[in-house]
Amino acid sequence: MGGQTRKAIVELIKFNLVGGFNTALTYAIYAGLIFVGFDYVLALIIEYLVGTVVGFVLNKKFTFGVQQKTSAPMFAKMVITVIISFGLNLVALWYLIEKVGLNEYLGQFI
Repeated sequence: MGGQTRKAIVELIKFNLVGGFNTALTYAIYAGLIFVGFDYVLALIIEYLVGTVVGFVLNKKFTFGVQQKTSAPMFAKMVITVIISFGLNLVALWYLIEKVGLNEYLGQFI
C-alpha cells in the first residue's frame, strides 16, 4: 500500500471518528436543551452552532493536520454546507414532530 493511500485511509478513519464523536456530542446537547425546556428549533440552532465549531476544529487539527490559519474560502465552504444541512434537518425535524407526532428526542434522533 502506497504512502498516499495509507494517508487517505487514516484520514478517512479519523474523519469518521470525529463525525461519530461530534454527532454524539451534539445530540446530547440537543437532548439536554430539550430536557430543560428549550424549544426544539432553538435547541437545533445551538446544536448546529456547537457542532460546526467542534467539527471544524477537530477535522482541521486532528483529521487533516492543518496548521496554518483558516482561510476564508475554506470556512465559507463549510458554512454553506452547514446551512444547507441545517435547513434540511429543520424541515425534517418539523415534519416528524408536527406532522408525524414524534417527540423532540426521537424526531432528532431519526
